[in-house]
Amino acid sequence: MNWLVRRVSRPAENDLLHGFCDRCRAAGMPLSRAIVFIDTLHPIFEGRGFRWNDGESNEAAAFDNGSTSTGDAKPELAAVAFYHMLQNGHDEMVIDLADNGAATSR
Repeated sequence: MNWLVRRVSRPAENDLLHGFCDRCRAAGMPLSRAIVFIDTLHPIFEGRGFRWNDGESNEAAAFDNGSTSTGDAKPELAAVAFYHMLQNGHDEMVIDLADNGAATSR
């Protein structure tokens, strides 16, 4: 994290994500995609998201999340593994990628 501390200016969120991912790859981690969500205190948007890909993508690098209690974001949130874990009191979820994503909660 020394690279981050040494920065003089306040970097944009995407720059932070890109810098982190680039350094992970340089250290040998086979990383190809990353996504970060940040909660906000905005009256319309619950949060903001940032994406990084190791190649070209048609996805936006940054996006706003609407309310997860109503509207379009609610069904999307219900499909997220962490939401399922939170709703059911599980500490972890094992997902077998070789079995078409079959999940086991604990």
